[in-house]
Amino acid sequence: MRGKFKKAFLLFLFGALGGVSLAGCSNLFAVDQTEALQKTEIRVGVVLYNTEDPFVMRIYDSIVACAEQEEEISHTKIIVDVLDSEYNQSLQNTQIEQLIKEKYDAIAINLVDRVEASNIIDKVKDAEIPIVIFNREPVPQDMNKWNEVYYIGSHAAEAGEMQGKILLDAIQKGRKIDKNGDGIIQYVMLEGEPGHQDSILRSYHSIKALEEAGLKTESLAMDTAMWQRAQAKDKMLEWIEKFGNKVEVILSNNDEMALGAITALEEKGYLDEKTIPIIGIDGLDQALEAIKADKMLGTVLNNADEQGRAIFSKLYILAANKSSQFVLDYQSTDKYLWIPHQIITKENLK
Repeated sequence: MRGKFKKAFLLFLFGALGGVSLAGCSNLFAVDQTEALQKTEIRVGVVLYNTEDPFVMRIYDSIVACAEQEEEISHTKIIVDVLDSEYNQSLQNTQIEQLIKEKYDAIAINLVDRVEASNIIDKVKDAEIPIVIFNREPVPQDMNKWNEVYYIGSHAAEAGEMQGKILLDAIQKGRKIDKNGDGIIQYVMLEGEPGHQDSILRSYHSIKALEEAGLKTESLAMDTAMWQRAQAKDKMLEWIEKFGNKVEVILSNNDEMALGAITALEEKGYLDEKTIPIIGIDGLDQALEAIKADKMLGTVLNNADEQGRAIFSKLYILAANKSSQFVLDYQSTDKYLWIPHQIITKENLK
């Protein structure tokens, strides 16, 4: 279901579930059960920054899968329209304006540029259409512009800290990282978009975790590959030519770029990737296979499936004014829901 404009028309038979207990949560998923306000047909829009991003598409797939699960118990007709902004903020603005014009009941937005959040929130506020923003977090000032804007995601700093912990655990278990014996870990860093909060926080906290544990580090190179595998491969090829065996660790802001680095290493004859530990973030299936094959040291699961489940649940509550069947036991406030990361290495892969 990839394309410039994708539609999924999902018809469900939902039963009103009454109040749902959300242990550990506050009221992000609370709902007014007033029967008169409940709807029998809703339309929700899901606007994605770029459908070529495997992580974002996994969130989308989870949204659709959750909708399909709700089919058996709903008395509500649900129309879900999915739009691809093709990494173009101007196009995304036009798409959102069209959803507003057509009076959608709720909209989920994966921003192309979070700087644009303020203008988008102003528009949906004027139209009184609630929104759920995900994957790219607006600044608090924008989130506070209206009481019907919500954010669902994961703490980027936590992901970086866990990357550092993966490396520290490997060292403690006897993995030789400091190949040249100078007492310093020489690393290269593949970063996502410049200025993106996830790029900044993941990069900073991965190194901070190492240094706080007493390790000395040296950055040989840090550069953007825009979350993309092909760009990461090209960047890694450059670094291999420049630094050769001086690179002791490869840290990547996501798995797609880590997989690109692996391709570059293989092309240059680095057949034993155990000599250069690679650590990613996201928990993509191909990354898990690379970990099993000892081509990656580990990754940090950024749980796209659970994020999709939470996004669908909130959209349904906002649009239909009914509780969803999905009980979400995560840290939550009035406007935010945070889904925790998880370390994945060969030791805990099933």
